[in-house]
Amino acid sequence: MIPIRVLNDYFDGMLQKQPGFHSFLLVTTEADLGYRVKDLSEEQFPVLIVVVPGTDTIALGADNVITASTCLLYVMQKTDVTNLTQEEFLDTMATCQELLVDLIEQMVMDKFDRNGHCTLMTHLDVNRMHIDPEYNYYGCNGWSLSFTLQTPGF
Repeated sequence: MIPIRVLNDYFDGMLQKQPGFHSFLLVTTEADLGYRVKDLSEEQFPVLIVVVPGTDTIALGADNVITASTCLLYVMQKTDVTNLTQEEFLDTMATCQELLVDLIEQMVMDKFDRNGHCTLMTHLDVNRMHIDPEYNYYGCNGWSLSFTLQTPGF
């Protein structure tokens, strides 16, 4: 299980490392996400949204249990789709895509950072990452990324 403050601090720190993001939200549910996104001003986009993950256990033995947390994040831009041209759609998606690629590259770099600066991403399973496009999701377009963090259990 990932300590919630560690999760928050890591992704909040992305605003410093990835200046293309204008704000960060840590949410617990889809309803929470929708409620909080609608309150953001235009200047707070693009936004990095991280959903607090659920956790499963993997028992390798009676005294060797690890946890696998399936994480989900969004890179989103508020978009009015009623009069959206193809070019505007492509610009929004491309901007968010570039931010997501930069974010993934940073996460992978942090996984292999042996200086101890990032303990959270050392548990990143780079073989279990999935990206989906998001269209008109709570009035936003962008991308979602799901990934797994395997952490020592009990």
